Amino acid sequence: MKRLDQQDIRRTVVLTGTRRVGRTIIEYQMIDTLLQRGVAPERIVFISLDHPMLKLSNLSDILDCYHKNVWPTQDAYYFFDEIQYASGWDKWLKTIYDPEELDKVVETAVYKHVAAFYYQQATRVGYSRGGPKDKEVDIVVDYPNIKKILIEVKYREQAPILNDDAIIELSKEASAAIIVTKRADDFGTHDTPDGRQLIRIPAFALLYLLGNAEKYGYRGKE
Repeated sequence: MKRLDQQDIRRTVVLTGTRRVGRTIIEYQMIDTLLQRGVAPERIVFISLDHPMLKLSNLSDILDCYHKNVWPTQDAYYFFDEIQYASGWDKWLKTIYDPEELDKVVETAVYKHVAAFYYQQATRVGYSRGGPKDKEVDIVVDYPNIKKILIEVKYREQAPILNDDAIIELSKEASAAIIVTKRADDFGTHDTPDGRQLIRIPAFALLYLLGNAEKYGYRGKE
């Protein structure tokens, strides 16, 4: 447990050894310790990848199902048993360990949902550069003859927006500017120096709303 207790060091803990030496028991003991400390059971997921059905599944799909149905935010404890059965497991774990890699994954997911939502309309979905430092806005929805929608993905524990960021500068000419955050409690508005307001919304909430709108339309389910 001391590896998990080192909160100042971000790490992935890998237990190695031959079969039947007790790796799974150690995982169970770690889970039991977390529960005794008061960690919510829903925040802990144990996945045995030697299960015949899970061997056919993608790790991302498994965790997407977990986060959509059990624990919506990313501050969870993942325990993978027999992870070597998962294809590309080492590269996939890097997206969890490296916040920049994970930020790219979330940005791609948001882009795909936004593009899917607007694909039947006469819009272009891309990115834009602007501001005094020629910084980039991650996603721009460009309507003909209508002001743009700007979306900036800041999928980190702290998601600061600086006054010289492109989304601040370009929001002057936008119909809406959205900052996609990580934490479930990081939502509301971001006030600019000249009195404009940008929307802050957690990634899981935005993706849910976009997915629901894709399926049922603006008015929702009848």
